[in-house]
Amino acid sequence: MSLFNYKKDGMIWNVAFHCFFAVFALANAKMMANESPIGNSSTFGTCGLYLAESSIPGGGIGMYTGQSLGPEASAGPSDVCHFLIGTKIRETIFSRYVWKDYVEDAGSKQLCPSYGSVANGHYSMYNIWQAMATQSDANLHRKEGHGAGSFTLFHDVRGIISKPVDAGEELFMNYGAGYFKNRPEYKDLYYQAGSFDVADSFLSSIISFEKNVTVTDARKGTETRAIKFIKDMLGEDTSAWGRIAKLIPDTFEESRAVIDAGGAARNQLPKSIRSGEWLEEHGSCIDNLKPGMSEKKERGRGALATRSIKKGDVVVMSPLLYVFRDKLEYSFSRDDHTKVNMTEQIINYCFGHPESPVLLWPYAPVVNLINHDRASSNVLVRWADNRKQPVWWMDKEKRRQVIANDTTHYGGSGLMLEFVASRDIAEDEEVLLNYGEAWERAWEQHSELWSPPVDAGNYTAAHVFDDKTQHPVLRTVEEQDENPYPSNVDMKCMVRYTRPLNPYEDVLDEDAEESIVETNFVWEHPIADLALRELGVWPFLRPCRILARVSNSLSEQNFYNYTIEVLNGESQERDSEIRPYERVIAAGLPRSAFRFLEKRFFADVYIEDAFRMPMAMGDDQFPDEWKSVFLPGK
Repeated sequence: MSLFNYKKDGMIWNVAFHCFFAVFALANAKMMANESPIGNSSTFGTCGLYLAESSIPGGGIGMYTGQSLGPEASAGPSDVCHFLIGTKIRETIFSRYVWKDYVEDAGSKQLCPSYGSVANGHYSMYNIWQAMATQSDANLHRKEGHGAGSFTLFHDVRGIISKPVDAGEELFMNYGAGYFKNRPEYKDLYYQAGSFDVADSFLSSIISFEKNVTVTDARKGTETRAIKFIKDMLGEDTSAWGRIAKLIPDTFEESRAVIDAGGAARNQLPKSIRSGEWLEEHGSCIDNLKPGMSEKKERGRGALATRSIKKGDVVVMSPLLYVFRDKLEYSFSRDDHTKVNMTEQIINYCFGHPESPVLLWPYAPVVNLINHDRASSNVLVRWADNRKQPVWWMDKEKRRQVIANDTTHYGGSGLMLEFVASRDIAEDEEVLLNYGEAWERAWEQHSELWSPPVDAGNYTAAHVFDDKTQHPVLRTVEEQDENPYPSNVDMKCMVRYTRPLNPYEDVLDEDAEESIVETNFVWEHPIADLALRELGVWPFLRPCRILARVSNSLSEQNFYNYTIEVLNGESQERDSEIRPYERVIAAGLPRSAFRFLEKRFFADVYIEDAFRMPMAMGDDQFPDEWKSVFLPGK
């Protein structure tokens, strides 16, 4: 209907005009989901974290909190992350689970279980973020520990609540809008950033206007036409404004219900807050484990029981990714052009069978820290109930076809495995699994033949220097001449520098030695948002040299500020590149603005004879259909 037709009906136009006016007059009014009287309070029993079907249609499983939590609270136990080096990520299922801008090695990605893999994502309702990992070798230095290079150094990865959540609420990460745009399960749910806030502003304004409308028999038809006018004004469904219009119901009553439900985003996913009864019946508790140091030093870190667990109880149910062995194999050339063949470290955290190309990686919280002990094991693994598996799982031929037809070896998800207590487990007791006789023999042989790498005696990992308690004061260029940092370490500065729009037109490259243009500025943190600082620093790290160290008079402790010369990285972007005739000096950097990173090929994960062996899954559990003899071309 055209605007002219609306004008013919004086009453309708009057209502629509005033409603439209109210919308824009109150455009700044926000009705956020956490301001609405929805959800649950307090906590559900003893379990603080659940695994259950996601509220996102077609989104698979999700992670739900069992307790009400405020900003900066930990969602549950911390976990590890894995360092993928040579895998062609885009050719595997890992492409849906890795995180960008999260590691120092340019060719690598971090694959994080728990919050980084279990929690689904939503670009408006995200309520959790993943804190960066801490690095340490768990006191298993390469000069004396035959396990060096066989376990991940990245640990203490925490899920941090970013906005208040109710008990029973699904935890969502922010994957970035680009992740969702082309995913089929988000086809009807995808909106640009801020769309839900705008829709909530319209809805709040409609409700505000409703209070001034006289109740009459004609009201229902009038309000429907008025809201239709607003939606027509916003445009077609294909436009950004038209998409927002789809979030607005057709009546005042329905608009009020959307706001009461928590806003337009929450209204899209009404099941994103579950009751405790529903989670107990349909979900599984996944915080029965917590990280800690193993009772045996040679194991390093381990998984401990959060609470006492009875024999036969499920300790944790874990989702699995199935991947292929050949995708974890890679090669690289060292600086001397020596070719090295390697297998990704994550194979040590997978289940497998010697007669199959298929590997199974569990990624529930803390399960990657369960150590081996044949004699003292207190858990075993079994497949979860068929009702929790994909529909193809129950048919052996379909199960075979899933693997046989995956000719590119991309892999997949959807399978569920249970870790079950084989005896009573006490609170704080280490949870242990028998990895199998073949694994144990391989480990014993590795231990007997192991010798430390040639550089082990002089090697100090970069993360040691990154520890501000061990190295609170950094060395200047002059001090490094006499006492240099190890050759395996790179020091970088967190700094934002954008070259001005070429103020040096009169300076020619050939005159660089004679005409150096110096730019000086005072350092500011490149990320203004405090909540994003821990995650987003990597793009701003670049080489630097410390020119001077000045005592910080404002600090009660002996802290320093540093003056640096900013240098170019290997592939510096043009707008931040420092030209040969330029010198850029930044002053006022705190200790926290520096990172020590491992140079490529030096980290433990690159140790050539590091132990590599998947955990064994016995014949009674591993599907015969996935053994090579039943697969084509094997």
